[in-house]
Amino acid sequence: VYDVFRGRLIFPVWLDQKRLTGFGGRIIPPLFDEETLQRYPKYLNSPETAVYQKSKILYGLPHAMPALREQGHAYIVEGYMDVVSMHQAGVRNALATCGTSLTELHVKKLSQLVKKVTVLFDGDDAGRNAAGKSFTTFLNSGIDVAALFLPAEDDPDTIALKYGAKSAQYLDSLPRKTLLDCHIEYLIGKFGASEMRELGSALRAAAAADCIPLLRDI
Repeated sequence: VYDVFRGRLIFPVWLDQKRLTGFGGRIIPPLFDEETLQRYPKYLNSPETAVYQKSKILYGLPHAMPALREQGHAYIVEGYMDVVSMHQAGVRNALATCGTSLTELHVKKLSQLVKKVTVLFDGDDAGRNAAGKSFTTFLNSGIDVAALFLPAEDDPDTIALKYGAKSAQYLDSLPRKTLLDCHIEYLIGKFGASEMRELGSALRAAAAADCIPLLRDI
């Protein structure tokens, strides 16, 4: 018998200001040897229960509520530490999912709270693909959503450390991209190109055929 969360920094996940719904644990590397670190996941969450459903819960929501009401805008980041660092730097409208992708239930919750969402992604290919895939989740949600791609050497945690109280101003200065554009780039990317003009006529027609059903739904 052993503690499931042994050797981990624990992040309580709050349903509201009074009710705790689950936990997330980030492994503390110096406490384990390399072989053990390879076997254990970096983050471990409480198992799904009637009260802890990752597809519905946004980490940091109870603490972000005043800023969400005031600004009508939410930043979606990837991890618990990103949320903590952003809040400490004054970006108090930062939220994260609990180890899962954004779902339609998350988006429904957001649509009840804000009119604008900015999703922070890494600037690499994986981040751009994630942005493209997330578009359909927000489709016709009533939320004005954009992607913000961070420089390769940064994530929300490092931005908070670098810019401190000016983190919000720095994020505001970065260019945004609509998720529709990201999604079209993702569809084109499946054919091995970054722009439609790079494709020959046959592949261009195939890429366009992928886009048509999406455009019909908008």
